[in-house]
Amino acid sequence: MNEITRRPITPRGHTVLTRVAELLHPDTGSWDEELVRKVFWEEDDHEDALAWHFDNKGQFSVKSAYHVLDDEKNRMKSRQRGLGSNSSCVVNNRSAIWRKLWKLPCQPRVCHFLWRLARNSLAFKMNIQRRGVQLDTRCPVCHRLDEDGGHCFLKCKLVKRCWSTLSLEPVRQQLLSKQSAWEVVTEILSLKEEVRTKTALFLWKRWTERNKINKGEKGQGVDGVAANVLNLLNYLSKLERKEPIRQTAGNARWKAPPPGQLMINSVQGMMQGSWGFTIRDYEGEVVLAGADRLGSIPDAITAEAVACAQALQAATDHGISRVQVEMDSTILQKALVSPSMDLAACGMLIRDT
Repeated sequence: MNEITRRPITPRGHTVLTRVAELLHPDTGSWDEELVRKVFWEEDDHEDALAWHFDNKGQFSVKSAYHVLDDEKNRMKSRQRGLGSNSSCVVNNRSAIWRKLWKLPCQPRVCHFLWRLARNSLAFKMNIQRRGVQLDTRCPVCHRLDEDGGHCFLKCKLVKRCWSTLSLEPVRQQLLSKQSAWEVVTEILSLKEEVRTKTALFLWKRWTERNKINKGEKGQGVDGVAANVLNLLNYLSKLERKEPIRQTAGNARWKAPPPGQLMINSVQGMMQGSWGFTIRDYEGEVVLAGADRLGSIPDAITAEAVACAQALQAATDHGISRVQVEMDSTILQKALVSPSMDLAACGMLIRDT
């Protein structure tokens, strides 16, 4: 057997057989072992086994995988050096688009989402079906038409209302004429800066909303999605302008986080009451807030842990990753940075938080 291609080395002219089916026993439908041994050399007659043929011993290792990847990159460079001028322009244009994408003034997760959208690798129902999975391909939001990228972001009746609410309907009309996900993302990146950022944030929030509904959770609706997009856009705009912190009588005792971070505070919990939180930027302005009732909780520390976990989950759901947390309980503070309460009733919750 050839060590590189793993193809049989038995000469083709050695036999008059032309099809693999001729090696099967006509009665049993399994391999005719006697015929196989007569036709193929002994070196080609092996039991099936999993092997990594890029390694001399057939054993996979990270080191060998790295070398395979490095060799492939070198081959790609060699091929690109031999490309014509038109192909070189295409390669350079794609590289410029990727650079523009990763420089968007958004959270990294938004850029990563756009990168996946450009490569059509998001888990749309139609994409999943193309991988051989049998499922209901209807849109989980409107339940009317098959869900692909065009429907999810441009044609679903609810998403069209969001485009209109955010005054982005002209952008939607532009994108409708594009033939591929790559062309859609390229067009978005060619928009004016504020519209480009607003569109990117909206598509990401739309995908987040779609995923919640797909899991059976309650969505925020058109107005909720639009409000979140505008809040994030306002927050990013302030970060870019680097506006100074305004000290007022209401927040004179409040210690602001550094620019680029948010502060989660006013986290409260009671054994049979409620919890609430606010997330503020470095100016003291509220970016996000939430509250809800608590069911039966065994102790006060568990209530505090629930409140903290809910606040962090809300921040994560809205793409907020750089935060400081203020809380009343010093016990919970210590538990979050040490294993001191890992075996307590709320230990699992604390570890997750």
